[in-house]
Amino acid sequence: MLNKDTTMTFRINKDLKERTSKVSEDMGMDLSTAITMFLVRLDKDHELPFKPSTKTELEMAIEDIKKGNISKAHTNHEELIKDLTDGQDKE
Repeated sequence: MLNKDTTMTFRINKDLKERTSKVSEDMGMDLSTAITMFLVRLDKDHELPFKPSTKTELEMAIEDIKKGNISKAHTNHEELIKDLTDGQDKE
């Protein structure tokens, strides 16, 4: 277990702090523990534990379209429901 012998102080958006505190609590830890886990992983792997992206949502959507990752258009809700339930057992 790591010795907690120093503090870090940084500014963060209030709403972001509240939301991420809630997420952390839902996972059974406080935000300080979640941040410590992030820092331990950063230290261990010498890289971020996720791949940062500077792409906008539009750019990512265009990439998905180019890769063919799009759903077909439906003209009515019955057609959509049929496609969503195709191949599934009906109860």
